[in-house]
Amino acid sequence: MNETILVTGATGHTGGHVVRQLHERGGVTIKALTRDPAKAEFPEGVLAVKGDLSDPASLDEALEGVTKIFLVWPTMFAERSPGVVIPELAARARRIVYLSAGGAETNDDPDNASHGRIEQLIRQHAQEWTFLRSGGHMSNDLGTPVPADGVVRGPFLSWARSQIHPRDLAAVGVRALLTDDLLNTATPMLTGEELMTGAERIQVVAELVGRPVKSVEELAPEEAREWFLAWVPPEDVDAVMATMKEVAARPEPVVPAVREILGRPATPYREWVLDHLPAFVEPTAEGVGLAFVSLVNRGESAAVTRHLMASGQVSGPVEGPYLRAGDDRFAVRFTAESAVGLYTVRDGRIVAEERFSTP
Repeated sequence: MNETILVTGATGHTGGHVVRQLHERGGVTIKALTRDPAKAEFPEGVLAVKGDLSDPASLDEALEGVTKIFLVWPTMFAERSPGVVIPELAARARRIVYLSAGGAETNDDPDNASHGRIEQLIRQHAQEWTFLRSGGHMSNDLGTPVPADGVVRGPFLSWARSQIHPRDLAAVGVRALLTDDLLNTATPMLTGEELMTGAERIQVVAELVGRPVKSVEELAPEEAREWFLAWVPPEDVDAVMATMKEVAARPEPVVPAVREILGRPATPYREWVLDHLPAFVEPTAEGVGLAFVSLVNRGESAAVTRHLMASGQVSGPVEGPYLRAGDDRFAVRFTAESAVGLYTVRDGRIVAEERFSTP
């Protein structure tokens, strides 16, 4: 029987990986839910369908013919009518694989309580279900590049977390969608295999992009409150800070569930950073030049070619970068080749390379 799978959160980190992995495997019809199909980019053959989980009436066409659903729900501060929507999803599809969270069964903070309520609704209404209970996602670190002055400031940077790559979460989700291996179960907590503080993760980024960390400074409570106000509703910020203070005092567990389910180790944090390199590199000649030299000398030439260079390949060791104020170019010396490379940068990419032999 040909399965039709609806992926919600399809333009997000985990949902996007689910779409791509299902597409790579083939053999199923994939519908990707999005509020604006015209702006969404999916692999060829994936059906972009319009819909919004906050508007049950908008889902009717998207659910047509669907047999299974990968469900990402905007739980935190946005429980948009799950009591209406989830019974409808369960009535239309045989199986729901829900991206939940570790601790959903304990209801020990607002986000976990929200996930717990969603899980309860799915248990009540769905024929088949799987809950992917995860720890922190590595994608939560996007948007935190190393400052040019090397001084890193932020809240709760001493909290040790075992973050997971969204690609690994998606791989477990795809297994739950395509096999019965995880049928009607809540997974053990899905985590990475490294326990790292915020400061340690920033150090990994710093090494890869060539921006040394000079100091790490925890924000004072009032400064931290302003930081959270940038993305948390004002009426919830105090509760969030209180919860963060409590959980940050406890390191997250490292659980081998990804290895046990997929038969391979969880993806290291370093690899996730390389997957998302442009988010951490300043789009200037200096920023690209620093990353270029650091990555090449660390043996990450593939990442340089994939993310920084419009064409061509490069190998080390190199010296530099050599920069001139206000210029859009940087130079490096290829020590093994007795050559100098001159690279022109536009919008964070190397668009031209010139090489000159040296005596």
